[in-house]
Amino acid sequence: MARKTTFVQTALERLAPPERGQVLLWDRKQSGLSLLVSYGGTKTFRSAFIIHGKYQSRAIGRLGEISLSEARAQTRTDREDARSGVDPRRPRPRELRLFGEVVGEFIEHHAKARQRTWRQTERVLRVNCAEWLDRPMATITRQDAQTLLRGFIADGHPYKATMTMCWIKTLWRWAADEEIVPDDAMRRVKIEIEARVRDRVYSNEEIAATWRAAEQLDPESRAFVRLLILLAPRKTALAAMLWSHLDDPSNPTLWTTPHELTKSKKKANRRRVYLTPLPPLARQSIRSLPRISDRVFPGLPVAAGEQPSFHGFKLIRKLVERGAPPDLAYHAWRHTVATWLENEGASEWERGLVLNHAGSGVTAGYSHGFAGKLKLELLTRWSDHVERLIQPEGATG
Repeated sequence: MARKTTFVQTALERLAPPERGQVLLWDRKQSGLSLLVSYGGTKTFRSAFIIHGKYQSRAIGRLGEISLSEARAQTRTDREDARSGVDPRRPRPRELRLFGEVVGEFIEHHAKARQRTWRQTERVLRVNCAEWLDRPMATITRQDAQTLLRGFIADGHPYKATMTMCWIKTLWRWAADEEIVPDDAMRRVKIEIEARVRDRVYSNEEIAATWRAAEQLDPESRAFVRLLILLAPRKTALAAMLWSHLDDPSNPTLWTTPHELTKSKKKANRRRVYLTPLPPLARQSIRSLPRISDRVFPGLPVAAGEQPSFHGFKLIRKLVERGAPPDLAYHAWRHTVATWLENEGASEWERGLVLNHAGSGVTAGYSHGFAGKLKLELLTRWSDHVERLIQPEGATG
């Protein structure tokens, strides 16, 4: 059976599969685009076109692997190709390969094999370079790239420009090796950006102000911010914490961050985990939370994937509105804790231990232990400092 409707991304994602067989839905907005939904739950975009007087169609990707906007764009391309006599079902000649097609192959054959964050890479190439998706890749010049990147800088997004440049260069280098483009046209792409040092460190007054701002939030957000300050973890690892990551959920003393949430390469030989002993104030914050889900912080929006991601801009805004520093940033807490420990005489290795930095050099390859007692001592010293700032006579839950 088939029917027409105006496709909406969220509605398609929530669409229930049929009890048996398949259902074919046609998009009212883009002629020729359909979605085939099977009883097993698979949802596949298809494009329809007329080539040499005959009606034909082909699968262009599953929902979730490509977005609705990408499916509509590909359908338009297929129909334009068919009108010009090019069969969309056959591989394009090298000079006609579209940028969007090559990005898909690059993600599938290069990025997925090397990155747990390949979805972020795909987003950089598809979203930041959206104006190129329907262009033959061989026609995109170095000057096109320079114009795109300088536009980002002019709009006040230097980091976006830098990230996009890195992946454009990697994509073109891969495409040249695969003989998809005649040469690596992007190897000489350069942009001028004023370097910014990530050296923001919060003062004692700002630490206390952020803690007090968190006290005005809901219990879950309050506990998250407290642990962020006390343990200096990476924000996504903390937001994605499960009760099973704790040694004893009712009275936790150790948090184990699994390899999937660590900052490690996908093909790392050693599947590292982070072990974080919990000082008393951190244990108290966790015990204050109800256990209503597998996640410790179920209300925090963590994007799923091989490596989840958490941004939490709304939480930052709430904290700033309640008195936290106006330039509040999650990562700056790691700088703050490391700087305080350095001022207290902690060695570089000890600071790396707290921040879960991997050791380097030959000795690191021979060392397989964990200085848990030392790490707990360092975190407790920092926790005691924070406690004196926020409540000189001893903190209570």
